[in-house]
Amino acid sequence: MKKKLRRLLVVTLVSFFISGCETDDSVVTAKVEANDEIENIKQEEGIVDISHTYYYQGKEFNVTYTLNEKERNVIKTSGDVDMARTIFGREDSPKALLFEKPVMDSKEISIKVFDTDQEMNQYLENKGQLPKENFKNKNIKGACSSFNYLGYGSFYFYKHAYYNTEMLGMRRTSTRATGNHWVGSTYNDNLSSIKMGIPINTKGFLTLREHICYGGKSLNFYMEDYTTSLFWIPNLQWYTLSGWWWWRTSWNDQVSSYGAWCWY
Repeated sequence: MKKKLRRLLVVTLVSFFISGCETDDSVVTAKVEANDEIENIKQEEGIVDISHTYYYQGKEFNVTYTLNEKERNVIKTSGDVDMARTIFGREDSPKALLFEKPVMDSKEISIKVFDTDQEMNQYLENKGQLPKENFKNKNIKGACSSFNYLGYGSFYFYKHAYYNTEMLGMRRTSTRATGNHWVGSTYNDNLSSIKMGIPINTKGFLTLREHICYGGKSLNFYMEDYTTSLFWIPNLQWYTLSGWWWWRTSWNDQVSSYGAWCWY
C-alpha cells in the first residue's frame, strides 16, 4: 500500500508540474492522463473524498474528508475544520444530524445540524414533514420497547460497507412504522450500510441511534422523492459522529437502535 501511495504522490506532483506548463494539446492530454492515473490509484486503495456542507444555527460551513475506506481512517481534512471542531468537539455537541432528500451514492453531503432531537422534530413538523401517526420517535427516548406496523416500506441492514452480509434479524419489510430498541448483541455496533425501499409518491424517514432504547446521538434521513423508490447508504464511514475526535469517528459500527417510517 505504501508503494502505491508513493506512486500517487509522484503522479500528483507531475500533474501539478504539467498544470503550470503551456496548455498545448500534448500537455492537456498528459494532464488528463495524470489525473486519470490519480483517480485509478485512489480507487485501488479505497481512497475517497467526502464533502460535508453543514448548516447550524444560521451558519454554513464545509469540511472535506479524505478517507481510506479500507483502513477505516481519515487521511486528512480541509475546509472549515476549526469551526467544525469548535461545534462538534465540545462536550455538549449537537445531538442530531438530518439529511433532507439525500442523493444516493453522492459524496457531496448536505447536513442540517440540531442540538436536540426535539429541535429537529420541530423543524420537520413546521415543514409538514412528519408522519401523522406512529411517529413514536417524538417521545421515544428512554422507551425500551420495539414496534412494527404493517405497511409498504422495506429496510435492509448490512454488516459491511457496500451491502455485504445482510443482518437478516434486522430486516423489516411491508412496514409503515417500525422501531427496534436494541438490535441485539449479534448486531450491536456492527452496522455499515443500508438499503431502503419506499413506494413512489410516499415519504420515508430513518433514524439511527447511538445507544440502546433510542438514546445518544442520532443520524436521520428524510426522503421525499416522487420519482425514485429506493435510497441506499453504501458506507456509514461517510457520516461523522460528533465527539472530541469528531473527524476520526464515523457512524460505521456505532448503531444500537433505530426507527423507520414510510407514509403517504
